[in-house]
Amino acid sequence: MYAYVRNNPTTLTDPSGTCAISCYIPFGGMTMAGGDISVMPDPEGLVNAEENSEHRIADPTVAAQEQQRQAVVFSDNANPTPYQPTPGGAADRTVLYRGGEMDEKGNVRVDSSATLTLHEKLDPSSEEKSPHIAEPPQTRKSEFEDYQYVPANHSYRVLRDWKVNGEPASVYDKATKQTYRYEVTTFDANSKVAIKTEVTNEAPF
Repeated sequence: MYAYVRNNPTTLTDPSGTCAISCYIPFGGMTMAGGDISVMPDPEGLVNAEENSEHRIADPTVAAQEQQRQAVVFSDNANPTPYQPTPGGAADRTVLYRGGEMDEKGNVRVDSSATLTLHEKLDPSSEEKSPHIAEPPQTRKSEFEDYQYVPANHSYRVLRDWKVNGEPASVYDKATKQTYRYEVTTFDANSKVAIKTEVTNEAPF
């Protein structure tokens, strides 16, 4: 009779009648389709849980997890093949990032209204001393479309540090299914892969 509140009508409520299963999704709800991250269909709008916060807060387990949240950013494909018509020539690509929150059990909530901020720091040992990077930091609303470019015969490396809604954010890496503190992107027009991003928990410079 009370299945819609998981047979616990004294501590859980469902005034809208839309919470038949759960008002938050496990991280397993994000699938790696062909190596990409895609959010499963959400016809009731339950992923963006602000509208259903009364359901999540009422659950003591979720209430405890609220204290362990970490902001995250992720991309469907953080390493798309750069466009480089000729070897050694200029190369570019565009990477789309989104933001959200992950709790200690791996549950994630995609925040479609998040503010994403990217700060890039140039490796002092880079040959190129004045590349176009996110310094000062750049901020975008909802999604961050990151245009990456390296001029012909140039090379440099940058440390990438993210924030979501002003909070330091980790990067979710689909290859390892783990979160990392930083991205490091290498730009080298003369390399086999002209633009490549890696993840790390320790700032290399």
